[in-house]
Amino acid sequence: MVQIHQGTERTREFYDSVGWKEQDGVLEDRRLFGVREDGPIRKRMHARSVDHLLNRFRSLGDGLRILEMGCGGTPETRLFPLASHYTGVDFSSTGLEAAAKVAGEVPHDFVQADITQLPFEDGTFDAVYCAHVLYHIDTPEGQRAALREGCRVVRPGGIVAFIIANPFPLLFPIRLGRRIVASVLKRGGSGALPYLPMTPAWYAREVSSFGTTEVRCSGMASTWFNHHVSEFKPFGRLAWTTLDSIHRRFPMGSVRFGNYATIFLRRSETTPS
Repeated sequence: MVQIHQGTERTREFYDSVGWKEQDGVLEDRRLFGVREDGPIRKRMHARSVDHLLNRFRSLGDGLRILEMGCGGTPETRLFPLASHYTGVDFSSTGLEAAAKVAGEVPHDFVQADITQLPFEDGTFDAVYCAHVLYHIDTPEGQRAALREGCRVVRPGGIVAFIIANPFPLLFPIRLGRRIVASVLKRGGSGALPYLPMTPAWYAREVSSFGTTEVRCSGMASTWFNHHVSEFKPFGRLAWTTLDSIHRRFPMGSVRFGNYATIFLRRSETTPS
């Protein structure tokens, strides 16, 4: 079993025993956190964020060496056409077994390791991707270590993209209130899966010494909103249309209002002290 450094043992235990197990052919992670009703509005919103990410990576050229940190059982397959070689890292052996089933024909390897201490040399990759992983590390120090590792292993001029949760989404007052209470009580989630989202500004600040950063909204709605508000009903359609408009018109300014953000870093030519 892989050694845990500053990652979270509770997270690995959850995914080994629950998250990457299938029920009726569906991974439990998908059932808990995935989209249950995929209508045209949310498809359009998701495609907008994915297209921006892929275009950022395409700007680096063809045949990229791509690393996905915390790929789990659901690697981001839309990265595969950009890659001359794809590497997925996760500390869940169960997740890596599931990921291998969808790897396809792209040259690839899956490595069992803790993302807070990656087993790669500096500058190994052209692009690094890490989505919805960091906030399941239960200390700021552990998250900081993972951020620095992602920045370390990308080459000068390369791009790193971290998708993170916004702990204080202004458009969702109930979620906002819960996170304020959790922050005051210094709680990082009380369930089986740790949850400690830091602010987008904190993440951007932590990687800024490695190069230039940009923060964009990657997702407006929370998991609860996705699961319970239907865009096929009048109120839900109005709510989703409003979110779509905000996301489209204010991709950077809407970070404070929505639930998820992407921190982009372009690695500088110099090494931070």
